Amino acid sequence: MLIEEQARLAALVGEVGAKQSDPWSALTASCRAFLDACVDPVVQKIVLVDGPAVLGWDAWREIDANFYKAGVKAAIRAAIDANLISPQPVEALAEILMSALDGAAMMIAHAPDVEATRRAVDGFVDRLFEGFRARPADRNGARA
Repeated sequence: MLIEEQARLAALVGEVGAKQSDPWSALTASCRAFLDACVDPVVQKIVLVDGPAVLGWDAWREIDANFYKAGVKAAIRAAIDANLISPQPVEALAEILMSALDGAAMMIAHAPDVEATRRAVDGFVDRLFEGFRARPADRNGARA
């Protein structure tokens, strides 16, 4: 059940990203689509509550990585290549971004007011993304 739900969710997130006009928009829209899906009671129960409880955190994270990490890394690489993200280690950024999104997803799934928590998470996610977005000077090849 977990694998099927993760596959469905990963396909949905991938579709959202594929519809975007540039790598930055693809990355941010995909991440938001993932968090939006975390409001769904089915995703909450199967993916975010039962999955980690039954399998343990390490096994759950491995399954999560199998569905998302390659796509996150490809999106980050594409955004770096387009000068939309400052050059940096892709593996580290992907791991940090996925950990932050998993934490936000868990907050949403366990919140008394899921919708309000989902809205609150947006501000934090926006600041996280802005923290690694290339500045105009970086985009022109100069150092800020």
